[in-house]
Amino acid sequence: MIQTAHVAVFTDVHIFRGIILTGRRRVSDLLNDRMSQYVELEDVQVFNVLRPSRPIREMDSAYLRKHNFLFVAILREEFRDPSARFFAYVEKVAWPGILYVGAYEIHGTLFFRSKKESQGPLVRPGETFLPVAKATVYSLLNPAIKLRAETVLVREETFSAFYYEEAKS
Repeated sequence: MIQTAHVAVFTDVHIFRGIILTGRRRVSDLLNDRMSQYVELEDVQVFNVLRPSRPIREMDSAYLRKHNFLFVAILREEFRDPSARFFAYVEKVAWPGILYVGAYEIHGTLFFRSKKESQGPLVRPGETFLPVAKATVYSLLNPAIKLRAETVLVREETFSAFYYEEAKS
């Protein structure tokens, strides 16, 4: 069984749009897999961040180094058997928030396992890419870039600050 995800991968200079074949895994499981430093993308379009209106290159496939990702927006996923997950479900609390990633702001819902964890998303053992759900990406350098996605996975080393709104009691 092959599952696919249509994604936009953001680096400092480029946006790579294409399809990731995830097999039986979720995109986050694939990105957080420390056994591989690369992700293969198919049906790839490459855009310049400063001029994103037209692709600068198109290719059948490309290998992208995960360490250079700022974040990955999941534009659409196609599941054939969504019950098969690689890792078990962990109960989390949702908080509205913002991650500041280079010249981008990512607004959406952050997830923490507990109130104590909400003091810093970096206390997530084993995860390198942190999920932001129902996300909107804003570029501070190029207002033409505004992207909405069900999930954006942010490489934890790339964000300089975060904010979350605590629920009012």
